[in-house]
Amino acid sequence: MRKKRTDKASKYVWMTFYYSAMSIYGYIVLKESAWLPEYMGGKGSWEGMWKGMPYIEPCAGATTYAMLQLGYHGSDFLFHILKDERENDFMEMTLHHASTFLLICSMTLSNFLPIGCVIAFLHDVSDIFVATLKLTTALEGFELISVANFLVTVVLWFYFRNICLTNLTWSIWQEIEY
Repeated sequence: MRKKRTDKASKYVWMTFYYSAMSIYGYIVLKESAWLPEYMGGKGSWEGMWKGMPYIEPCAGATTYAMLQLGYHGSDFLFHILKDERENDFMEMTLHHASTFLLICSMTLSNFLPIGCVIAFLHDVSDIFVATLKLTTALEGFELISVANFLVTVVLWFYFRNICLTNLTWSIWQEIEY
């Protein structure tokens, strides 16, 4: 049992580090670009994401950001298939990991870096505190920190996943011409 908890805790430490580092790097890359909307802390807009499509000129660091995302999520997918313990949600998590990996592949290969990088960024920011919440709940004696972390997680998740992602999805939906 101790080995299992240690393995989980080390995984969550790594996830916290990864999501924190990628959020910082993603913000540095996207903040001055025409891609990151103002409501996410950038100077960009929806229209800025599509300027020059399909031959967009990536902002400095965007391709590296996409490749780091691809590497992490690809390894996460393989690790899940080959190493993770088969729990009740194995098939659902396999679908989740495969979808994420394939979306990042297609975003990169089809030159949809603007929308892909912005969506990857909003997921990274909200996943920082999800990973730390999993870490604090995996360890004993961190109940108060877990509660505070849970509240931060709910606020960030609500804003980034329910407001920002919904706004981007609605904008895509409005672009479709029938």
